[in-house]
Amino acid sequence: MNDKQINFTPLVSTKDPRESKQWNFGFIGNGQRICLENYEEALNDFDNSIKNNSMILSFCGWNNEKINFENNAIPPYRQDYYRVGWARSRMWSQYGEKHTGVCLVFDRKKLEEQFKSTFKTDKKFTGRVEYQYHLESFVIARKIECRNIIEHGVDKALEMQIDKYFHEYFFLKLMDYRDEHEYRLVVIVDDGDSIRLPIESSLKGVIVGIDFPSEEYGRIDALAQNCNSAVERYFLSWQEGRPQLWGLL
Repeated sequence: MNDKQINFTPLVSTKDPRESKQWNFGFIGNGQRICLENYEEALNDFDNSIKNNSMILSFCGWNNEKINFENNAIPPYRQDYYRVGWARSRMWSQYGEKHTGVCLVFDRKKLEEQFKSTFKTDKKFTGRVEYQYHLESFVIARKIECRNIIEHGVDKALEMQIDKYFHEYFFLKLMDYRDEHEYRLVVIVDDGDSIRLPIESSLKGVIVGIDFPSEEYGRIDALAQNCNSAVERYFLSWQEGRPQLWGLL
């Protein structure tokens, strides 16, 4: 928050091995012999380029699933706590430095507006992640049409491949991750260039974890207000397993 921006990270740096480990591409269609003889290196080039030049911002989104609150005796005023990202203990354990980190809360509409105005390229994508048990469409997405390489060259063929299969590459994960309700911003860059997104207009709240050092509350409060004076600041506590927000200072 110091410079009112947030960093993107390359796809290869995510914690999901389906995304960070090698993808084995193959050729399909007419001209496979020509591609194997002249463009075999493209199989690794596609993998390396997508992994290192696809920059990701990930967010824990709202849970839109139908939840039966009646059987769990959850009062209406607490039901939204089971839908918001900051109220999920496992997310704090896995991504919030074991409850010692910070959760940033954004206005999605303003975030998307800033994203579109900051990155003028057509090679950008937004959306919620889809979760499946068997990623069958991802298998198909790793097949490269030989015609595209022969007629247009490797670089253009890669662009065509991403345009066709961006959902499979960036917005598809195994069902094991479904409770994250992930939402992503994706930008394709050249040669792994680092990029950042201004957040001054979209940042709504800052929440520190239950084990965040209390002596650092003042610093976080100052950083949040420096970014946007209207940002709400809280610390999180858990009472009998239920999340509670309290004013930071």
